Amino acid sequence: MTTPPIGRAELQAVAAHFASALTAPVAIDVWTQAESTRVRTDRDPCTHCPGVLAAARQLAGLHVNLSLTLYDVDRHAARARQAGVELLPLTVLRGRAGRELRVHGLWSGLLFGAVIDALVMLSSGDTPLTDAHRERLGALDAVPADSVALEVLGAPYDVFSAHMLRLCAALATETPRLRPRFIEIVEFPRLAAVRAVHEVPITYVGTRPAAGQRFVGVWDESELVEQLARAAAGDSTPVERAQLLASPYHTEAELFELAQQEQPPPEPGPQPGERRPGGFQARPSGLYVPHD
Repeated sequence: MTTPPIGRAELQAVAAHFASALTAPVAIDVWTQAESTRVRTDRDPCTHCPGVLAAARQLAGLHVNLSLTLYDVDRHAARARQAGVELLPLTVLRGRAGRELRVHGLWSGLLFGAVIDALVMLSSGDTPLTDAHRERLGALDAVPADSVALEVLGAPYDVFSAHMLRLCAALATETPRLRPRFIEIVEFPRLAAVRAVHEVPITYVGTRPAAGQRFVGVWDESELVEQLARAAAGDSTPVERAQLLASPYHTEAELFELAQQEQPPPEPGPQPGERRPGGFQARPSGLYVPHD
């Protein structure tokens, strides 16, 4: 039997949180692709499609205000083109009145809590943004929807990336004029190479995803709201940020290798005749037997 991606204790804690926090419906759309024997050299495979699908099913079963719709990019090709679905797996969180947040990749590690917070924000409509920042974000109301794009590349091991995902969720909740896109870039090494990713998070602000200005490092609320407002006004002047904090980028293969290096060496096996605490003696076969 396959182990569920979200453990029982975590699931119970999330369910208790949702019981009081989810006050309005949120739709979860998950786009995946069936496994194929064909190897594509121009794109990253959908390695975590099954994991995202299983996790979304677990979450959707926790509250009546969560609905789940599953799409296969091949079976629903026309709809995928219309929705601009390219990078898989994709989880789309949709709140009231056209509010939307897109998360590409597996939302595990530090990103899991950020996705839970995103669901709550999109459901309740409440975000941590200040009134002053909400007013400044109103600059986006003067331009057509999707005129300003926000895309963030992040990693599940990085606290700054988790912060940026929460900030994207807050912005998506505040205005339907902005539909942020977050990419968990660790599982997409080909895309990371194309984008020359060496640190995370990386943020793009412009007229369309990946085509705007590129910024390395974390943003605070006031700085990012100001940069978005400037973009809406056609002003590309970068906002001066107080700190440019970032973490090194690692692929999944590199993270696995680092984890292996950090593991302590295995304990030496028992030697024949060796007496161990607890009244047992090692036999040549490696088994322990009681000794006097």
